[in-house]
Amino acid sequence: QAGCKYDRFNMAAGKIDGEMTRQMMGQTVKSAVSGEFAPDAYTMTTTTEMSGPQAGPMAGQKIVTKVDARRIGDCAPGATTG
Repeated sequence: QAGCKYDRFNMAAGKIDGEMTRQMMGQTVKSAVSGEFAPDAYTMTTTTEMSGPQAGPMAGQKIVTKVDARRIGDCAPGATTG
């Protein structure tokens, strides 16, 4: 997407580490991701920060999310995803 770039990204040996910057409409959004993964589970933390004169009340806001997931089995026969 225009104005969006990976500053770094590495996903290997069970680890994920990346940073992305997006410039749009006078604001900058920086997101960083780090975590671990295996064939049946993963954990990931994402931190997103907004800055810039057009960010308005969102300027300086920091959002941190953490996801822990694991495979619990095969989908039921005939199940659809979407």
